[in-house]
Amino acid sequence: MKKLIILGICMMLVITAITATAALNNPPSTPTIEGASSGTTGTEYEYRFCSSDPDGDDVYYCIDWGDGAGEICVGPFPSGTCISEKHTWTSDGTYQIKAKAQDSNQAESEYATLSVSMPKAKQVVATQNTDETTLEIAGIEGEFGGVTTLIENTGSADAENFFITISVKGGILNNIDILKECGGCGDCSTVIGIGEIKSESTLESGMFMGFGPLSIVVTARAANADLVTKETTGFILGPIVIIK
Repeated sequence: MKKLIILGICMMLVITAITATAALNNPPSTPTIEGASSGTTGTEYEYRFCSSDPDGDDVYYCIDWGDGAGEICVGPFPSGTCISEKHTWTSDGTYQIKAKAQDSNQAESEYATLSVSMPKAKQVVATQNTDETTLEIAGIEGEFGGVTTLIENTGSADAENFFITISVKGGILNNIDILKECGGCGDCSTVIGIGEIKSESTLESGMFMGFGPLSIVVTARAANADLVTKETTGFILGPIVIIK
């Protein structure tokens, strides 16, 4: 009987000691949350969390980003250590970041919160002049060693980002095959003003010569003008080009 009494007293002392120890364990401080309170979806943001434990215990941080992913705990970290965590919200809305600190003895702080507004990212749409105009191939002329074409803007708006091609093929041996292109390269402007006439020549790519009939095709277009095409024939005698 005496042994049972002693055993009971010992158990009571152990329970009392455990209870006293638990009562003396203080929870960590409520963490602070530092970071952006607004932003755009699809962008990663970094947040800083800080807490300390009055008993010097190691600290875990438990974070809920408020988007349904659930709470995630990281640690342990020495008391007073601040951590940084990154997160990306994928849908627009207002979210509550919740964070608490927990020490190595399971004591927990109160939750800290930070409201974050995530509107949709603004889409920047490039616009261009939609005023339509009209191009006309005003002429195709032969010259010494080449062919020149005249393009006129007969519409009511500037012809923007225009592109011209001059194709010359033929000769008695079919040895002439010239393709001149112009569209914002070299000294070729990319705009033809209202009523303006643009002259373009194959001579800018070099002279050609030969003998025999020629087939000549000129095209012109712009970002706000339909493609126009003009075909003609000619004859070459040495460097002299004659347009019929």
